[in-house]
Amino acid sequence: MKKTLIIVRHAHTHDPVPGQDDHDRELTPEGRIAAIKSAEWLQEQGIVPKKIVASSAKRTQATAAALAKVLLGNSGRFEAENVLFRASESEVLDFIHENFHQEDSLLIVGHNPTVTQLAIRLGATVISYLPPASAVILSFEIENWADLHFYSGKLVAKNLTDEA
Repeated sequence: MKKTLIIVRHAHTHDPVPGQDDHDRELTPEGRIAAIKSAEWLQEQGIVPKKIVASSAKRTQATAAALAKVLLGNSGRFEAENVLFRASESEVLDFIHENFHQEDSLLIVGHNPTVTQLAIRLGATVISYLPPASAVILSFEIENWADLHFYSGKLVAKNLTDEA
């Protein structure tokens, strides 16, 4: 059986203002447009994930909402998870192992440097950096997400935005 993992970096955000919690940073208007364009690119690739999961930060949730609206027809069809905020790539891998089983496709929206390192360590070794709103599609010959391991995937497609 084949599993598909889509890794998306959140779109461009406003710079933090003094005293603002990093968790509360919002997307810029350009970032909102870029998130929609990323979703449209995924749609062109024939991607319809069974689950969309984002970190609990406002910027990842806004990116996930744009993806869910285009790909699933409903901007509310994603889950926000606190554990993904500031998680390492190993912690994201553990999260996938513990929370997903039979879904054939999963889309994760997260933060750098984690999403870049996760993509590389799962098999997108030709990538060195994921700019905001970038997406990579990886496939794995596994039966269950618990069998997901670093360096076991194949890069199917990538959309590296120029929004850096």
